[in-house]
Amino acid sequence: MKKGVLREKPFEFLRDKNGEKFPKETVKNWYKARIYVLEKLKDVAYAPNEEGHLQVIVENDTPIMLAVVRSVALYAHYLNFKEEDLFGNYVAKNRTVITLVSQNENIDAILKKEDCLCNLIDNFRWSKFGETHNTNSYLDIELRIEKESVEEAGAKIIRMTEKDVDVFISQQDEKDIYTIDTRKAIMANKMYELGSLIDNLPAEDIHCAKRYTMALDAFQYVLLKDEMLPLIDEAQWNADIRKVKNGISSILCADCFESRARAMGGGNKEKLRQWEKYNMELSVSEHARWVTERLIMGIRPLNAKEYFQYENLFDTKRAAYSKMLKNNIEDQAHLDICSFRDLRRINPGDMIYDSFLLLAIPRILEKIK
Repeated sequence: MKKGVLREKPFEFLRDKNGEKFPKETVKNWYKARIYVLEKLKDVAYAPNEEGHLQVIVENDTPIMLAVVRSVALYAHYLNFKEEDLFGNYVAKNRTVITLVSQNENIDAILKKEDCLCNLIDNFRWSKFGETHNTNSYLDIELRIEKESVEEAGAKIIRMTEKDVDVFISQQDEKDIYTIDTRKAIMANKMYELGSLIDNLPAEDIHCAKRYTMALDAFQYVLLKDEMLPLIDEAQWNADIRKVKNGISSILCADCFESRARAMGGGNKEKLRQWEKYNMELSVSEHARWVTERLIMGIRPLNAKEYFQYENLFDTKRAAYSKMLKNNIEDQAHLDICSFRDLRRINPGDMIYDSFLLLAIPRILEKIK
């Protein structure tokens, strides 16, 4: 284990919809899959205008390999993904393709369980033995269930096998596997302490870096110098599953900082102009990643009736209704689980936080270094 890191164990706090803990073996598989997948993807990056996509072939549908599928879906999000074309049509170009090799006719029911892909199954493009579902999905991840391993022409191929997982895990320190360095997540969360410097920014020219100058200065020279407290407050996390999901959301977001930096050519100060130039592309990718993660965590988009209700409310009543849906522990629904295009129309104010965070990533990586 590296010195100077802040190690925590967040996955143990996750609960199913009945409030029950997940089996210990399931939680262990999440940790194993996380460190393994991040290692396998560590050299993958796509620049914003680069052609091509990644295909991950997962051989076998054992519990650990399904945890690997889950982690690939959480982490394989790249900056060359195009949600729509120049005419505003959904194209979902350059999706990451996960090919799961399985003979199980009921594998989709297993994938839909809370400990696997959960609500993602209802929202992303996937196929089983040639039958495709959610064809027009706006998300940047696609799953193909095949009885045999099939390589896609033109894709970058990464194979993941149970033997490879076992060998990799056997070579790791247990503390590195079953604990997570949460420093990046803690720093990312500090942006919510900026208050009016972010909250009062108008929802226009959202991807213009200059409008965030004062907020970035306060973030870098004030907040990042504060004492770093643990991400997990055990009393709060044990009492409120929303705290758990939001905390883990920050970890999953931070786990992708390095892949963002690779696509930008680096995370140091000399590359800041790249982060500014491609803030739009970074934001599209981050939104797709966030939606995928929220769906896996059991949160769903608003249904047609809820959207209608939301659209017919105004001012504080609209915000209160959205908050009520988001805070319903038994059935969490989030307004922002939608395409990036729809988010611009429905709730552009929330886009400000993604744009700011992506500009802050080089500062966070510099601080960690």
